[in-house]
Amino acid sequence: MATLRTQIGPLATIFAFEAAARLGSFTAAARELGVTQAAVSKQISLLEERLVAPLFMRRHRHVELTPAGQHLYASANDALSSIAQTMRDIRNPEQKPLVVTLSASLSRFWLMPRMADFRRQHPEIALRIVAQDELDEIKPNGADLLIRYGPGSWEEPTAIKLFNARVVAMASPDYLARHPIRNIDDVTTAALIAYDTPGREWVSWSDWARVALRGRALPTPALSVSRYHDAVIAAQQGHGIVLVWNVLDRAGLGVEGLVPIPGPEIRSPGAFYLVPLTAEKEATRSLIDWFNGQSVIEKNAGS
Repeated sequence: MATLRTQIGPLATIFAFEAAARLGSFTAAARELGVTQAAVSKQISLLEERLVAPLFMRRHRHVELTPAGQHLYASANDALSSIAQTMRDIRNPEQKPLVVTLSASLSRFWLMPRMADFRRQHPEIALRIVAQDELDEIKPNGADLLIRYGPGSWEEPTAIKLFNARVVAMASPDYLARHPIRNIDDVTTAALIAYDTPGREWVSWSDWARVALRGRALPTPALSVSRYHDAVIAAQQGHGIVLVWNVLDRAGLGVEGLVPIPGPEIRSPGAFYLVPLTAEKEATRSLIDWFNGQSVIEKNAGS
């Protein structure tokens, strides 16, 4: 059985990659790590050789992540942050972070891009983000706040409705250059990317076809995956068209590297809810206020 050491390789390559990805510069990463720029470049080259994939696009004064680099950075940042937080917990057992549990996709595409705003407003609050693919357990041990997607009404009496979403078919400019989508009919011959939907509150390609094509069938997806964020990454790499969930909040951030194609925006049947489990904590209440500040739902309109 392959060990973690043999699967991952030297950790120096991961630290060099994470720093360069976060800072957008090999030179800045070298300065932070206390090594030369050439050493950082060498470590990242070794990592790219190991993965047989480019991780950065080298520009004149900075570097940008490729889709493969974005995928690895999401995992590397989460893993290293989790290890660092655990070590802080061991050193300072009395200073427990506030624990937020949510889906891996919502963490990756919604929460993480907004973390800088929360840190600016509440630098005194330590957070631990627990992103999971399976969220069957409504009240996991140790969590302070949960974010869940569910039907229009929520069984948990303390749940706070945060936001709805609209689902839009999107593809990369590279894919559209090779397979132009000029109208909805062109979608019937396109490569579709599907992901598992756990219930009727989720929008699938059949839902999109019912609205956009009025009963006409779509082709069998060219690629089907179990996880939403894997489908998005496949679309970013130019493999086809994916249904993207655009959360209706104040920031209105889209998915990097994807553009909408002709077709309808479908309002999600369900909504995203915040479930506070330790509302008696001052830090929990601060985080609730921050989440409410991101929402555009009219709380008194019954939406």
